[in-house]
Amino acid sequence: TLSADNSALVRVMPGTYSENITMHDWIDVVAVAGPEITKITQTTNTVVESASNSMLEGFTISKTVDDANAIISVAATSPVLKDLIIAGAGTSFQVAIDIASGSPEIDNAVISAVNAGVQITTGSPIIRNSRISGAITGVYQNGDNSAIGTRVSYCDISTTGNDVITGAASSVIYTNHNTFRGTGNNFYVATGTTVESNNDEHKKANVSATGTFIDLTNVESYTEAEEAVGVGDAVYINGLGQAAKAKADSDSTMMAVGIVVKESGDTVYVKSDGIYYDNGVYDDFAIALRIMFLLHLQGQLLLPSRLVRFLKQSDALNLQMK
Repeated sequence: TLSADNSALVRVMPGTYSENITMHDWIDVVAVAGPEITKITQTTNTVVESASNSMLEGFTISKTVDDANAIISVAATSPVLKDLIIAGAGTSFQVAIDIASGSPEIDNAVISAVNAGVQITTGSPIIRNSRISGAITGVYQNGDNSAIGTRVSYCDISTTGNDVITGAASSVIYTNHNTFRGTGNNFYVATGTTVESNNDEHKKANVSATGTFIDLTNVESYTEAEEAVGVGDAVYINGLGQAAKAKADSDSTMMAVGIVVKESGDTVYVKSDGIYYDNGVYDDFAIALRIMFLLHLQGQLLLPSRLVRFLKQSDALNLQMK
């Protein structure tokens, strides 16, 4: 009986194989010579149906007809998909990797000529070191996966529609160190969904969010000084190094360092510039910064000189000041 202590390995020699594969638990399938010369192809059928506790490595996986059958169906399983070239036959219907509720690891995949690169319902995949191009949609999360979330890192995604979509309530995607090059939306964040972006390259103008989009690049984390501190609050750092609500009165003025964009337990994450959307409350984090700056000019809020210099020079705030 196959198990973690008694797994199997199938080595596949170079060639083009016109067939489909149904994988099984604890059996890895590896191409010995890599994806350029080891290919599995189908016309309309799904090429690979995956299994948990298994790995598929080193193949070109392709279809010759653009239809609704995914090239790779993960369903509820959690395999490792590694070093794959996944090629569709058109962008009308084709999905490269379809995930229902599974949590696969997708590493170093090159996906092209499809409608959607990775389509997820309630699953929580890890996608890294991969490239998606020639697609309408890159990564599409369309179900509640808030317990874990989908994670996308060190990828290069270029689509004509949406590079990343969260499309259903409680969909969550965490992205970091990616390059988003799409000509449509780099991020499309629907109402009730969340995207957290950290050190991604993207265009601010290519973010469409009625849900919550947080750019966590260059945030600072602090312990909150009081339970009343929350997302959207301007804060200063007190003598204990804790974040407290910034305010000014006749007796004292506290220096604000930024706005809270995320809260986790008694830890808050603070930004002094960037993009922040929260269910339409802020269309752009720059709006919140403008409010802080105006309060500073009115003597109601003291800002650090570095932040004041940034605000005076900021095109985002459209300030013409010397």
